[in-house]
Amino acid sequence: MNHLMAAAAGDEPFDCILKNAQFVNVHTEEIYQADVGIANRRIAHVTQPEENGLDSVDCAVVHDCTGKYLLPGFIDTHVHIESGMMTPANFARAVIPHGTTTVLADPHEVCNVLGVEGIEYCAEAARDILLRVFLAVPSCVPSILGAESNKMTFGAPEIARMLAMPDVLALGEMMDYMGVIQRDPRMLAIVDEAMKTGKLIQGHVIDVTSRQLSAYMAAGVESDHESRTLSDAVMKLRAGMTLECRYGSNAQNVPVEAEALALLNYPVNATLCTDDREPDDLLRRGHIDEALRQAVRAGVPPIKAVQLATRNAALFLGVKDIGSLRSGARADMVLVEDLRDFSVQEVFIGGRLCAENGRLAATIPSSVSPIESRNTMNIKGTLTRRDFVIPAEGESVRLNGLSLRDGDPFMTTLVTTTFAVRDGCAALGDEADFVTMAVVERHNATGNIAVAPVRGTGLRRGAIAGTVAHDSHNLFVLGKNPDDMRIAAARLVELGGGFAAVENGRVVAEVPLPVCGLMSLHPVEVLAEEMAALKRAVNDMGIVGGSPVHMLTWFCLPVLPRVRLTDKGLFDTVRQKPLPLYVPAE
Repeated sequence: MNHLMAAAAGDEPFDCILKNAQFVNVHTEEIYQADVGIANRRIAHVTQPEENGLDSVDCAVVHDCTGKYLLPGFIDTHVHIESGMMTPANFARAVIPHGTTTVLADPHEVCNVLGVEGIEYCAEAARDILLRVFLAVPSCVPSILGAESNKMTFGAPEIARMLAMPDVLALGEMMDYMGVIQRDPRMLAIVDEAMKTGKLIQGHVIDVTSRQLSAYMAAGVESDHESRTLSDAVMKLRAGMTLECRYGSNAQNVPVEAEALALLNYPVNATLCTDDREPDDLLRRGHIDEALRQAVRAGVPPIKAVQLATRNAALFLGVKDIGSLRSGARADMVLVEDLRDFSVQEVFIGGRLCAENGRLAATIPSSVSPIESRNTMNIKGTLTRRDFVIPAEGESVRLNGLSLRDGDPFMTTLVTTTFAVRDGCAALGDEADFVTMAVVERHNATGNIAVAPVRGTGLRRGAIAGTVAHDSHNLFVLGKNPDDMRIAAARLVELGGGFAAVENGRVVAEVPLPVCGLMSLHPVEVLAEEMAALKRAVNDMGIVGGSPVHMLTWFCLPVLPRVRLTDKGLFDTVRQKPLPLYVPAE
């Protein structure tokens, strides 16, 4: 502190100086040329427009920033690191070159697989990786009690224990929003533990009325990242909820949220987040820098966009030493070429140059946790083709299933259809727009396997299996025939989890994710190529779109409207009750 203050006062030399930068002031919304002096890994002084530049004669390190814009380090206020399918160290290696210096990470994917041990692993693996990782305690493990199987159930005692851990900043997204609104005792007990600590409570709320939103916020929930319509975003902003404007791989809400921000004169209660970002998107398109680009393209003024990713984010997190480049703040800084494309040139973390021209310029040690070599595929018995059919008698059978609504995987509907019966099974494969989906419990060897029809995926042949299946991450398989489905599932058991695409009895693409069935040990460059090959294979099999695999991972999540399939069967997520598979003939 003494050295920082002495350097600020001009009594001691700076450790580092950035000269001639186009300084973006997120407080006053000005841009002017300035020099920045750094000491003790923090900002010591920023020159005012009327002030002479800093004298660099006695400074050991000087960076010439002529022609570049200097911004605070970017902050992602809501991300699941494991959704990038990388370990924390490899995630840091991927996002730091894109200007991200701080994230609030909710490890509820890992915790559904490992229980409390999951957040302990994430905390340990996130140490010494340059990226500043704050943790949010997963609030809904499982997302809805009794709807699906996971490793363990978090109640108030587990939540209290995790909230007391170092680097825990928040209670993670309260996904069972109807449970909160309807005052479910378990949900309220969990929220109460967070309220006792005074820590942030993040939300996840879809398709509710203003009165329901008020009830949700009255419980203590402060934010949401699920706005898909202008009216929803405006309602939440007007209510005082922080809108975490999301630009992920599959859910890209920034364009519509930008309209809401403009309508309401860019209120301070808005940030940027990614939530779920696939490795090839991280590598080729970016992280928060891509969200900034999309915000500006959607009409957000550049400085307002920068505020979302810096000052607003820090205010929301309640962390005072990040989000702006003022004296005493951490020297987390990003130099960009312009304020439209946000092409990141250099990234400084704690005043240290950590990335340059899109490449890491500092060493991040890899973790050696025993969890990263543990096989979490705990399936009862050996899977057979009979596990992937729907038994039926007679000439036809009437079944419930789920259907994509307008191709949106986040909004499914119940569909009831009559299928022919062949060889004692419903002949789903005969229907062009239908496939068979199965979910196999993989945590406790219960033997649970649920099978149901799914309409609207576009799959024409083969099968796709994965162990990234929000939120309990059981093994899902989607296919046109049971033989390919069995082969795809069996391959993932061998790999310890991941994704596999099978056609005509042959594995045509795979992505091994041996860490919890969610993460690879490979760096982003290798993983991105594996995912790109898988996407090509899945597109060729008929599922279109830029994120065809990511789309499938949401079919099991029982807090998304309106019908999902878990290892326990079909589930009505609005009424929160099981649905029968077989329907009496009309």
